[in-house]
Amino acid sequence: MAVFSVVDTATGSTNTTRSGLSFGADVPERIIVVALSWFITSAVANPTVTVGGVTATLAKSSVTTTNNTGAAIYYAQVTGTTGSVVVTFGGTVSQFQIATYRLEVASALAITPGDSNATPQAGSAAGATATISISVVPNGIVIATLRNSSSGTVTDSYSGTDTMSDDVNALNSVTHVKSHVQTTETATRSIGYTSSTSSVKFMAVARWTSSAALASGSGAALLCGV
Repeated sequence: MAVFSVVDTATGSTNTTRSGLSFGADVPERIIVVALSWFITSAVANPTVTVGGVTATLAKSSVTTTNNTGAAIYYAQVTGTTGSVVVTFGGTVSQFQIATYRLEVASALAITPGDSNATPQAGSAAGATATISISVVPNGIVIATLRNSSSGTVTDSYSGTDTMSDDVNALNSVTHVKSHVQTTETATRSIGYTSSTSSVKFMAVARWTSSAALASGSGAALLCGV
């Protein structure tokens, strides 16, 4: 299976700084992934994120500056076994959820997430499932983030043979969810969320290939995750 763990989750506007997190063993293949969703008082495209003092790279986002809401996934390659995650917005945060993950990618030189097939999107009609298509690989990690448009119950869906797990599914005025799938197959799959009361508003997905792919004999073509 993939070399992967959930480091930390939190919900609420006071959690834009998460201090003293355990990043685990400091190995060259390790990256830290941060999944976010938010509502703020001022229009902004995306926040800035630092992990252990290192500026994180935006993997994927689904945002609107007209009503100041969005969901995004960031990643960073850092050193040390502990550190802080700091999210900075250009306005006052009134809704917020964060999940931080540790994973070891297949190559320290190829850490870009394989998300070329994933189009961040807003949901449609009330109760409809918003889905994103993404190519999955053995020993892969798919991470998804969602901000719903209401406080309705949100359930996840995944079309593959593996299991999608919610790492945090909680209310902060509206429902926010962070999920992951550890994948074991080579295929194009859909990942999505369904809201009981209104559309799934903002959703983003990214995928990496774990270093376990090397041990399992997977081909080099999988290493870049695209």
